Amino acid sequence: QVLILGVGFETRIARLPIDHTAVSVYEVDLTDMIAAREALLADLPNFPVLRRETAGINLELENLAERIVASTSFSPKHPCIVIMEGVSFYLDEATNGRILASLHCLMQHPHSRLALDVVAEEVVTGNTHFTDIHNFVEGMRELGEPFLFGISDTTEYFSQHGYRIEAKIPSNCYRRETPDELYAVYNFVVVSPLAQCDEVLL
Repeated sequence: QVLILGVGFETRIARLPIDHTAVSVYEVDLTDMIAAREALLADLPNFPVLRRETAGINLELENLAERIVASTSFSPKHPCIVIMEGVSFYLDEATNGRILASLHCLMQHPHSRLALDVVAEEVVTGNTHFTDIHNFVEGMRELGEPFLFGISDTTEYFSQHGYRIEAKIPSNCYRRETPDELYAVYNFVVVSPLAQCDEVLL
């Protein structure tokens, strides 16, 4: 199972060299975004056939675990990869905490993992000394999409929310240039639950 939060117009899953008949894909976003995405996908004649289900869910207002289980065939008992890319820093700390708690109940299989990208706290507070970062964040704010959440210590943060870090990958991992400390404020993290969720979801 692959659960994608804030899927937007993402189509990476269709391009990956995997057996699409063996993977169930669950795509979550706001209802209007899902509708717009489906309209665009309908015009792609060569889009591969996927075992794909969508769910219009407001991550800020609704319980993700309850809604995804109620509206799709997703099973918390089966292995899943949860992808939460380009989402965490647009939501406030409380909402991120609720999402992590909800995902904890959806990731009941020991092989389940959550992959997400995070920014350092100084990016959000404006304390970074990188002009390029400041200008980018300010530009996003002017577009109506301000950065609301950053993490000062990823290990401590995820531990507090019941997860262990399996991998932490800097955003310049695949760049061949000399490492630039600018990229240290933006990382990709893979985490797994420390313990099984007490709540049982059918």
